[in-house]
Amino acid sequence: MRSPVLPQVMYAVKTRNGNVFFELEERGGDMSCFEFKKKKDAAFVGERNSGNYGAGTQALQMERYVAAKELNDQREAMFNEALGLFKGKKFDEALVLFENVVGLEPPGYIGDNNAKVTDIYRVATYNVACCYSMIKQEDAGMDALKATLLGGFDNYKMVRSDPNLAFLRGSEDFDALINKFDEPLINENAMKVLKGLFGRGKKDDDEDY
Repeated sequence: MRSPVLPQVMYAVKTRNGNVFFELEERGGDMSCFEFKKKKDAAFVGERNSGNYGAGTQALQMERYVAAKELNDQREAMFNEALGLFKGKKFDEALVLFENVVGLEPPGYIGDNNAKVTDIYRVATYNVACCYSMIKQEDAGMDALKATLLGGFDNYKMVRSDPNLAFLRGSEDFDALINKFDEPLINENAMKVLKGLFGRGKKDDDEDY
């Protein structure tokens, strides 16, 4: 038996740019096309809209929690493996894993302290910079170092002294980058100005005698 053909009606809406035509299909009260594919999602939405907390909401929250926990455990295991490779001087292999850790950063993350990236992201990007430094890739290394500083890594003393970053510290862009986040008490420009003032004053005094 053939399914009945549902009648269709053509409508036109006038706009400033002319008529817009669209077609409506009569479904005889059949609303199945608007049903949610997953009952648990439908239950969650229904509870949320009514302001109630029930089994649907609880089940969805638990599912999300478990997924986030599994992802976090996966990242930590990957991070620890990368550390082992780095200590074994297998910098290229460690780099791949560290970058995978960075790539698994949860989108839209906001921590309890309002941090916009996870702690493991900051440390992983730092180690990415170290890897690039050890294989002497300056541009990529500086980009990674910038990313970790923007992510909130604030151990500036380590950045300035870590032997693993020695190659990057030789970059002409290093001081300008680190000084944006850890500005010295008296920067180089201020020192030049002070030296100029004291030098000029001494010279003028000598001329007076």
